[in-house]
Amino acid sequence: MQFIRNATLGDLAQIKGLALRAWLHTYKDIMTETEIREENDRFYTIEFHSLLLNRTADGLHLFKVLELDSQICGLLDFDFNGDSSWLMRFYVSPELIGRGYGNALLNHSEECLFSLDRKQYRLLVHKRNMIGIRFYERNGFLRDEAYDQSQDEEICYLRKMVHR
Repeated sequence: MQFIRNATLGDLAQIKGLALRAWLHTYKDIMTETEIREENDRFYTIEFHSLLLNRTADGLHLFKVLELDSQICGLLDFDFNGDSSWLMRFYVSPELIGRGYGNALLNHSEECLFSLDRKQYRLLVHKRNMIGIRFYERNGFLRDEAYDQSQDEEICYLRKMVHR
């Protein structure tokens, strides 16, 4: 059974595992496995996870997980800075890509954003992350050229209006 809920402190181990599997699948032709594992260890710490949960409690973040049969198989989190909303992380277990779980998580999160009166958001995606780019473009995201021009060659910005 599929269930989308807020992330908790107890989810860290599963979230770290999901992030590692997603990065190994998505970034295998962009980064070495060692680099991916180092990034995973650097980001998925109790301190960082607690910071995101505290920001969520303060209304400055949205942190959702998708559970399937009691296993976390998707993650999506947004950060809010004033009127700006940024999609920071969005993972789906590689074995579930193309089966609608990413869309379910994205649609649920957009409803949450809409209820918070946030009508658009932006995200960063590596220019060589074709899995991510295809997903975002297929789901109506648009390239935000104004941000592209001011950023590193490896990153492009995409943006989407949140619809009800």
